[in-house]
Amino acid sequence: MEKLNSKLKKIILILTVAITIVITTTTLLGCDYSCPTDINFNSQYIRTDWIEQSWDVWPLPNTVVRISNIEELNEYIGSYSDWEDFGWWDMYGTPIIPPYFNTLQTTFTENFFLEKQFIIVRVGEGSGSNRHRVTRITQYGEIFINRILPGRGMYGTADVAVWSIIIELPQAFNPDNFTITFSTKSTRR
Repeated sequence: MEKLNSKLKKIILILTVAITIVITTTTLLGCDYSCPTDINFNSQYIRTDWIEQSWDVWPLPNTVVRISNIEELNEYIGSYSDWEDFGWWDMYGTPIIPPYFNTLQTTFTENFFLEKQFIIVRVGEGSGSNRHRVTRITQYGEIFINRILPGRGMYGTADVAVWSIIIELPQAFNPDNFTITFSTKSTRR
């Protein structure tokens, strides 16, 4: 019986040391045991200020729309069925689909949705010169975006802009919700 107790004590000691090493290592690296994992993504940035039907609400609240299949894409595009009101006409005066919708329809096809989905982050800016760069997305749906302001943030234009940041993600990625964190970076002229 004493040999069994001795072996059990050694096992408990080894496990305690191993757990202590793991906790110490993750703490020194700046993470706790629930440190988020980054998600691979691709992003593109499209200025879509013409989409807004009303400028009564400004600043425009940032929104996130998830589109995970072709039906949701068609529904999203259909929600702007009055796009002709935005003045997109060809040289013969025939209404045309705005370039933004064309991009969505040609890029995101049935084949795309077999492995991927995308989200659209809508961001309102007081200047069309302000740009954005998605830097990180975590497994918990945290989206980190740099706002890039021209001329140390002291210059800009007076044209209000709405940006659609389109982020491609794995189809299996399904957080409960998305949160957006902005940081500001200025460029020098």
